Amino acid sequence: MVSYVELAKFDTFTIDDVCQLVGNKKTAYSLVSRLSKKGLVKKIRNNLYTCINAVDGQPIATRFHIACAINETAYLSYHSAFEYMGMYNQVFFQMYVSSTKRFNDFEFNGIRYKYLPSKLSAGIITPRNTKGIRVTTLERTIVDSIEDFEKVGGLEELLNCIEMVNYLDENEVIKCLEL
Repeated sequence: MVSYVELAKFDTFTIDDVCQLVGNKKTAYSLVSRLSKKGLVKKIRNNLYTCINAVDGQPIATRFHIACAINETAYLSYHSAFEYMGMYNQVFFQMYVSSTKRFNDFEFNGIRYKYLPSKLSAGIITPRNTKGIRVTTLERTIVDSIEDFEKVGGLEELLNCIEMVNYLDENEVIKCLEL
């Protein structure tokens, strides 16, 4: 019998993920519904769920995991990428999520997830020692943010983020500029 413990191993999950564990779609819906009623599972948006930490009542999934789980091509961009890299000064309650597949903006747990069309497929990485996170490279984040600095909180915030950069690969910057 699949329980909360097995689901809590996932940052986010869909009904199809639960179905693979239990072997039946009806049982999957029943399990998610039962755990939701107990306050152990919370719906993020249509067919995207996370478990709730029983100790502190907060979602197990981070804002970064949720953003990247919206669809299979979703990745962090602009200020959200700087935030993931630890290079930000202002607290944002909005996650910029780029994707080749359009999705409707939504809010979960006080954070607004905003869709931005994906401009290109280059300069997107999956950082080491992470699971389910996709983010633009530092070089692409800087180039994108210079082009549209309002998406990083304005010019002053962009300059503060750039000030924190210790190393950039100049060839990658040139490549991003060309693209």
